[in-house]
Amino acid sequence: MASSRMMLALQCLLLTCLFVAQGKKSSYMILADGSPLQLNQLFRTVANGYGISFDGWNEDTPCQLQVVKANHTFYWTSAAYDTVQELTDPAAGFEAECTVSSVGGSEFHLKDVFRPAARISTNGFKFSRSITVLKKGPYEVAFSSRFSLADPAHLQATGAFVDREFFMPGVWYLDGRGMSPNEAIAADVGSSAVLVREDRLPYPLVLTRNPESNKVAVLSHEHRDGSTFANEGGTETIIDGRMQFGSIGALNAAGMLKLQFQFPGSEGDRTYVKDANGSTDCEDQNCWAYRHHPIDINVIHNYSLQFYTKQEPTYEDAMRNAWLHAYYTSKPQAPTLSPADLQQVYRDSIDLLSNMAEFWNGVPSMPFSVRLDDGVAEDHSSQMGFIGSATPAAALLLRDAANTKSTRNYQKAVAIIDFWVEKSMTDSPQPQTWFDPDFDKMGDVLWRRGPLYHGHIRIACEGVLGILRAWQIHPQRKSWLDYARKYGDFLVSKQDPAGDFGSQFDEQGNIVGRIKTVAHIPIPLLVALYHATGLQRYKEAAILAGEYTTEHVSKNMRYLGGTCDNPDVLDRETAVYAMHAFLELYDLTRNARWIGYAEDAAFFSATWTYIWDVPIPADSKCEYVNPINGSVTLEAVAYPPNRTTLGAALIALGHSHVDNFMAKTVGHYHKLSEIGSEPWRPFFASFSAFLRSATKQVLDWDGSLGYLYPGLIGEAASLADNRGCGVRRWLPWLTVNMLEGIVWNYEKGNIILDEVPSYAYVRTSGLCANPTGHENQFHAQTIPAVSEHECQMRCNDIYNCFAYQYESKGNCSTHTQLGLAGSGTWAEGLCNMRIPERRIYEEQACATPPEASWKMMGNVSSPVCAAMCDAIANCALYMVHGDTGCLLAINEIAADTNGPIWEVKGRMCSQKGSIDDNSFIRNWRLSSPHGASCDEVCRSAGFTCRPDAFSTNRTAKQAKSFFAAAGINCSVVRETSSRGTPLVHMDDLDIDGRNARLCQYGKEASGCSHAAELTQHRLCPCHGAAYGSVLDSSR
Repeated sequence: MASSRMMLALQCLLLTCLFVAQGKKSSYMILADGSPLQLNQLFRTVANGYGISFDGWNEDTPCQLQVVKANHTFYWTSAAYDTVQELTDPAAGFEAECTVSSVGGSEFHLKDVFRPAARISTNGFKFSRSITVLKKGPYEVAFSSRFSLADPAHLQATGAFVDREFFMPGVWYLDGRGMSPNEAIAADVGSSAVLVREDRLPYPLVLTRNPESNKVAVLSHEHRDGSTFANEGGTETIIDGRMQFGSIGALNAAGMLKLQFQFPGSEGDRTYVKDANGSTDCEDQNCWAYRHHPIDINVIHNYSLQFYTKQEPTYEDAMRNAWLHAYYTSKPQAPTLSPADLQQVYRDSIDLLSNMAEFWNGVPSMPFSVRLDDGVAEDHSSQMGFIGSATPAAALLLRDAANTKSTRNYQKAVAIIDFWVEKSMTDSPQPQTWFDPDFDKMGDVLWRRGPLYHGHIRIACEGVLGILRAWQIHPQRKSWLDYARKYGDFLVSKQDPAGDFGSQFDEQGNIVGRIKTVAHIPIPLLVALYHATGLQRYKEAAILAGEYTTEHVSKNMRYLGGTCDNPDVLDRETAVYAMHAFLELYDLTRNARWIGYAEDAAFFSATWTYIWDVPIPADSKCEYVNPINGSVTLEAVAYPPNRTTLGAALIALGHSHVDNFMAKTVGHYHKLSEIGSEPWRPFFASFSAFLRSATKQVLDWDGSLGYLYPGLIGEAASLADNRGCGVRRWLPWLTVNMLEGIVWNYEKGNIILDEVPSYAYVRTSGLCANPTGHENQFHAQTIPAVSEHECQMRCNDIYNCFAYQYESKGNCSTHTQLGLAGSGTWAEGLCNMRIPERRIYEEQACATPPEASWKMMGNVSSPVCAAMCDAIANCALYMVHGDTGCLLAINEIAADTNGPIWEVKGRMCSQKGSIDDNSFIRNWRLSSPHGASCDEVCRSAGFTCRPDAFSTNRTAKQAKSFFAAAGINCSVVRETSSRGTPLVHMDDLDIDGRNARLCQYGKEASGCSHAAELTQHRLCPCHGAAYGSVLDSSR
């Protein structure tokens, strides 16, 4: 009976015959669209068993193993299925099994289960494989397996991949021709294999489309583990059962196209994995990085795949629908953030920018690179746009100051913008974009003029747009608008009739960069200039650039050239800027055609974003090379191992580093969810919400990452080999992108952050006794789990208030008084909370004093003059006296019966002696020419005074000698302590020949280590800076 069945099976052309001979009905499983998939539509009889045949895609020997010998040579062995049967539920799928014996005596059992694919309206199936090691041969040590299907339509024209179109997210687009750089994994269309580690892919799938038949096939890895061990890397063969990631891609087998998944994830015939010499140069080599599991009965070797075929009229349709299928089937779930969480993210990010903004060597600066653990700036250079983002950061600080009336953030933002406006513009006219402090000359800088960054259109456009946004908030600063117009006119003059600008310019303004795919980058700046000036030339230039971009960028997905350090490379950022540009053009013209182009760029950008979690080994150690001195240290991973990788995004072709750039796009996708094409709006809404939460998890919101500031973020990391390693440093663009993703649509009228912070706590003058009749209106806001220093910092820097209470369990209560502008007096150190207008402090707030009241402060630049005025006198009124010096306004006004006092906005200024870089105390004094006591002067200025106390880490003898050197007669100096900190008390200080008291509040542990004691009085005894730490007295 058995032999007759075998004879019948050999004679049947269809596998169904076998089941008929057994007296069974034809077996089937139900697809997602409800149609049945017959057994003979999935399997076919072959020699020695059964193979797979699905919608024309075939594999006669599905059981394929790569066996590694003891000398690390290897060979492939394969077999057909021994048995194929239906599952218990006949509509649920099929089960196929085989046993593979190697030539060296090893034996393996393979069990494959086929089920209906999810969310597929046409043909598709899920495939789950488990392999059990039955026996280990004496001279064989390792193995891997693969699943592949071959396209019956051979690669016709050239026998190369160019006969097909491909999609692998962040790696392979269209037919691969012209992909840049040349060493990119999929750049060689003549390769025999493009097999990519799945951890390099935002989602592990490979799609191929035949442009002649419009037929599409997609293979993807489902239910991924993805784990590996610490510092796994190198091109040598690795055998380790902890590697639970696969590789996926396409093979060119003598003109036959195969889609393939391999496990664990060997990569070739190009790889970014570095060899023993640290090289990744695979442009002209057959490079492989082999990964295998040991032949061990306990090894875990399981994976699940999905394969489906469709008809798609265009490549764009195929790519978009494959991505949507991946997104909706994977259902990425990032930790959900509440509105309160987003408020905290916003506040932490603004506070970080405020803390980082500093005077370095007398120059207002946003440092280029900061360590995460201790917040120390390693690189004090500053770049106006791109990864430096100094002026966009300043604009965000200014925006916050407009909302919160934060004098601190206002002063820092204005100083930074003023510096760039006054110092960076060239005669071309285009801005210099990157400087180093000149530590040989106080208050001066050295401009970088290297060919890589100088004159790059993206750096300049981002920087100038930051200045223009600052002007939109503070339109009294006409020089800011003039600066932006100069560069805008420069761009218009360089635009050719087709709409292109060039990508880079030399110092004379000549075009030296000929990348033809970045014309859209200036569009947001040009549109903003049109809105600011009403000049048609900016509008016309923006529209012409948009038309050029549709033809030269959008048409063939030529999104390359936007990353300045990866020029002429296909990248995600060029697409993001195209999306932004087209949305701006839609807002400008209300022409719906721009929406379609924005959608194209949005889908392309989305495909670079990880929607699956790649686990990071917590025990990895990474080499970090200091870019300043070249020193090499071992550090923890740059990507937090206790966070998911959801929302991280690949940067560009040629490597596999990811960063948090997509935080910038939350508002863009939200905008498309409102104005985009109806079929795609649900995705745009979902993706915006996904990014809104996913991109925030790299922050230290729970304190588990150990960063000094919760707003710090690591710059970039690898999620493939040497997983988690990268740049464990904060750069300003990270926080700028984070904030722009929160507030961008707020400015457009679409609330992303449910309530952008809108309440300000401002100091009130006359801080004296308890308020009369309003005691019940005091309340406390509790900030959990912070140090006492952080409590004080939050109270002072966020709310401009010294009233706080530190509880033993680490909670911080900041006491405030709601807006009582009427009768009564104010309790010392309390805050008046107001609902601010969306406007900044104006210079006119300081009345113009008579000429005799101007005091010469030395030959300094305008930004330094402003900062000196703000830091010493807390006054926005100043002027530069030609090229010779800085004048500060001193304005007396009549007051109550106590006699003349200083105007609150005008403040008080005078100078005695000279400024010495090494002075312990700077020689600025509070002047009282009409006999008003220092206490009265301080209180009238809104200072919280602690009379007679100056906190220092110096001894009484040292302090007295310093004061004496500064021309102050200290008749009494004695030592006490407060909270363990030495205090020097001065009862009689002779200032300008008059007896007065020097008022100073707070404590001083070492230098200027705390901001709270210094923000009010502005007499900062910092070391090594001629003007003190003007922008952040906490440093």
